[in-house]
Amino acid sequence: APEVYTLNLLIAVSVLYLAVSGILKPESTFKCVLLSFFLIGLGTANHHTVLLMAAAQVYVFITNFRHIADRFRLVGLSFLFFIAGSLANLGVYLRGQKDILYNHSIAQDLPGFIAVMMRKHYAGDTISAIGAVSEPSGWLRGVSNSFSFVFSDTWYFIPFIVLGAIRMVKADRKILYLLLLLCFLWAFVLGSVTVSAGDINPEQRYITGVYFIPLYLPLSVLLGAGFSFLTGLFKMPESRVVGKSALLSMAVVPLLIMFPKNYPKANLTENAIGYHYARDV
Repeated sequence: APEVYTLNLLIAVSVLYLAVSGILKPESTFKCVLLSFFLIGLGTANHHTVLLMAAAQVYVFITNFRHIADRFRLVGLSFLFFIAGSLANLGVYLRGQKDILYNHSIAQDLPGFIAVMMRKHYAGDTISAIGAVSEPSGWLRGVSNSFSFVFSDTWYFIPFIVLGAIRMVKADRKILYLLLLLCFLWAFVLGSVTVSAGDINPEQRYITGVYFIPLYLPLSVLLGAGFSFLTGLFKMPESRVVGKSALLSMAVVPLLIMFPKNYPKANLTENAIGYHYARDV
């Protein structure tokens, strides 16, 4: 459902924002980490892939807190805030106690609740999916397929992303490492678990591609850093005309490239699945 992945992205954006805030303002790290773990716990009631964002906050408090005692205290409080947010999952159990028209995941008791949390009602549960990936070839395939979701239609942004990463080496390496960590988690870890079996077919691209929407987050920040570097060069008086032309090209050319290929896929004028589904129910 669109609202699931929209909310998942909103929580991921919020956690990334809090992680960057914690790096830039060390005095606020404590609050940022605790709020992030509460949001991640809350997000588990929506989509479990948000758990990957916990690594961002772990990176932040390891970076900003040098004393072991402070780390242990923050870990304990973070766990409590995560549990507090995760209480939203009790809605699954409460829903299972009632006889309603449609209940895909029934949790009438503790084993049933655990089964829902581990995605037993899907084609493959979480533990089985993780255990199925054991060969390096599967890891590489997962990474390749993950990035194909992002760059199949936007490959021309890759040089700007690389340029942004180079710029951030000089600007703020802590944030760069955070962004690379998130790229690793979404492409390597999630990719190995979900899309490592073989080449992506159209059905998988339609169903599984939405899992990787948060992968756009770190890549977009790097892309923005690349554009920022270029605009800084174009602001010099001797290159104003060239700069304006280049900026206009960067804005228009990608749209011209993307439109012919993406419009037929995005045009759902004749798609009445939502209407028929609601009508049949």
